[in-house]
Amino acid sequence: IGRLTCLEELDITNNKITALPFEIGKLKNLKRPLFRGNNFQGVPANLMRGGDEAVFAFWRAMVDSKKSRVFDISNTGMVDLPNQLGSMTWLLELNLAHNQLIRLSSEVAHLHSVRNLNLSHNRIGVLPPEIGRMCELRSLDIRGNNIRSLPLELGFCTVLRELLYDQKIMTMPSKFIFDLGITALGVYLRRMHEANEKSRLALTGMGLINIPRE
Repeated sequence: IGRLTCLEELDITNNKITALPFEIGKLKNLKRPLFRGNNFQGVPANLMRGGDEAVFAFWRAMVDSKKSRVFDISNTGMVDLPNQLGSMTWLLELNLAHNQLIRLSSEVAHLHSVRNLNLSHNRIGVLPPEIGRMCELRSLDIRGNNIRSLPLELGFCTVLRELLYDQKIMTMPSKFIFDLGITALGVYLRRMHEANEKSRLALTGMGLINIPRE
């Protein structure tokens, strides 16, 4: 179907289709997509309620991301993440800002190539420990959420160079750990994680002026 590049109207209403092929996003001239009466899986419910054009725009963004390696679904009012997110391993940048997300799926563990992750201005309270598997992560924005502590596993994102967070509500690690800089923060999180496994905590050579409360 991706070869029908001149197609302006597509009517697949009232079938039992559960997924659209990626190729449908190549239909740049499609002006009147009619998708009602199907059972699409993986499309966030709020986008389904937005109508056929919203569903098609979402699918086209997924297809375009293969070339740009950027998936920007910010400001869509999204409550749930798409099921396909974990399979989009080609991504370098993922922008989920200004939505209504309350959690980040463990599927992010599969996004090994993502360098920039923007989660700002959602309703997320906890980052999943699987975020530590995003080994290429360089920039993480979690401002405007209710995240009060960082998972120790974040320390395994060893190339992380930018962390944007809300200082007023962050309770763990302690503020003076953040003040040591992003590299020291990563070292601290890794050592705390190791302490949980080995029952031994080594904080030597970190320039600490206090013992962290946690």
